[in-house]
Amino acid sequence: MKRLIVFLIILLALPLASAFQIYTQPQEIKFENILINGYTEKTITVFTDSPENIDVSLMASGIFENWITVEPINLKINANNPGKFKIKIQPQTDRLGTYQGMIIINAIYTGNQLTSAITSATNFNFEITLTEKEIIQAKINDIIVNNVELNQPIITKMYLLNNGNKEVNLLFEIDLLDQNQNHLKSISETIAVPPSTDEREATFTFDNDLPVGNYYLTGKVLLNDYLVSQQTAPFKIVEPGNLPQEQQPITQVKEAIPLSTAPTMIVFLFIVLIVAYFGIKRKRESKTKNKKK
Repeated sequence: MKRLIVFLIILLALPLASAFQIYTQPQEIKFENILINGYTEKTITVFTDSPENIDVSLMASGIFENWITVEPINLKINANNPGKFKIKIQPQTDRLGTYQGMIIINAIYTGNQLTSAITSATNFNFEITLTEKEIIQAKINDIIVNNVELNQPIITKMYLLNNGNKEVNLLFEIDLLDQNQNHLKSISETIAVPPSTDEREATFTFDNDLPVGNYYLTGKVLLNDYLVSQQTAPFKIVEPGNLPQEQQPITQVKEAIPLSTAPTMIVFLFIVLIVAYFGIKRKRESKTKNKKK
């Protein structure tokens, strides 16, 4: 019986000790060539395997408390809804060099009437290399335009990256071309883009009064009238009803037992073990009586 009681105590503690895990993507970051008294930013995603909501907050440690701000301050996440945090870095020193630090990720499951609160913590490591040299770079990572029907707007998404170390005002131009690469229309806009390891999305929309046919969109990024990046994407204008149906991806959803059901499972297992124990005890008593006879 003593062994059974010890086993049940371990069983009761197990769901609380390993209730959920926290991990990030990426797992660490290197910020290179960050300008002294400059700025950069990066978005990280925090995941959990818990089906229940977990309160997550991020906090820089050591000297980096004055260097780093995190937005938002905290989020609720679960297995189906990870949280995105933007890490903003503004070095507060004029000394060149490489600095290493960590961001502490605190996670709390507040529990309910049947379960107690559970806390967990993990570290996100980073490295920052400071420089005095200004670097001005920018590029288009991707340009996306889908086929459209007659008279429907032509929507273009450009994914941009300022991979320098200084905020720049970039001129974005989108040229609409026919199948022979003849110019038809243009849209342009100037956008201030901070240095970042994250892509910046820009959306441009053309009115569509064009006939059915094949077309191209060319995206350009200019800095001080100098072309720094360019990409071209093809698309079609089709008759209404002729757009291909997109196939929805088939995903397997792994079902997890919610933390709130853990007490129910424990009670069930407890009953099973008690029944098994008394069953074994009765058999032994029965054998003892038969021997005495």
